[in-house]
Amino acid sequence: MLNCNDISKLISRSMDERLAWHQRLAIRTHLLYCKWCRRFSAQTKTLRAATAQYADQLAATFEDRLTPEQRAQILQNLNPPPDSPHRH
Repeated sequence: MLNCNDISKLISRSMDERLAWHQRLAIRTHLLYCKWCRRFSAQTKTLRAATAQYADQLAATFEDRLTPEQRAQILQNLNPPPDSPHRH
């Protein structure tokens, strides 16, 4: 059984990559009884959504300092395609 620290790391990883089925199941099971990790998960999703809303402004802020490839990578990570498994 995974503890809160393990679950929070998995929740964070799940924002950037698709986890194995058993890891997703472990998160869901843990969230059933742990209000603190439910809060962390909700806050993480809220932060990601808020950041995605301002992706264009963030990219423009660093336009002078980032290469076009770096800007594209940031925008891609903040705005996954609608059919992406990372879309929350």
